[in-house]
Amino acid sequence: QFYSGSVILAVDYVHKCDIMFRDLKPENLLLDVKGNCKITDMGLAKVCICKTYTTCGTPDYFAPEVIQQTGMGKGVDWWTLGILMYEMMVGAPPFAEENAMDIYQKILNSKLDFPRSFEKAPKSLIKKLLVSEVTKRIGCLQGGANDIKEHKLFHNFDFEACKLKALPS
Repeated sequence: QFYSGSVILAVDYVHKCDIMFRDLKPENLLLDVKGNCKITDMGLAKVCICKTYTTCGTPDYFAPEVIQQTGMGKGVDWWTLGILMYEMMVGAPPFAEENAMDIYQKILNSKLDFPRSFEKAPKSLIKKLLVSEVTKRIGCLQGGANDIKEHKLFHNFDFEACKLKALPS
């Protein structure tokens, strides 16, 4: 909850600046001495108001629109949040395979397998983030990032305190 909430705040902030991060993954998250999460490596980030067509990032985290080359918007960052959350809980991305083509096929088929022990609230949010159709993906709807913040996974999470780094680590 804490790390996902921190990433949501960071992605929401860069989106409000009309920036797509485009490379959200564990390797681009750092923890400070108090345990607060920071996003690093803005090398693939791009100022973008509408869509871009440049394919970049890490195959395990590609959104369907990247693979299909239909143009990507800020929704790719919400997709990668779903991949990141799954990986934080399971230890591997949901569509992991040995070669890129097999990864792409699994992503386009969008068949998610969750371990039996997976809790309902994170599973529900991850499923809503990993929706192939961008116009139906949480975070891309009219409520934007607030829809994610209001998800039941975060019902007792204080985003304002997290933003102020006032949560105990």
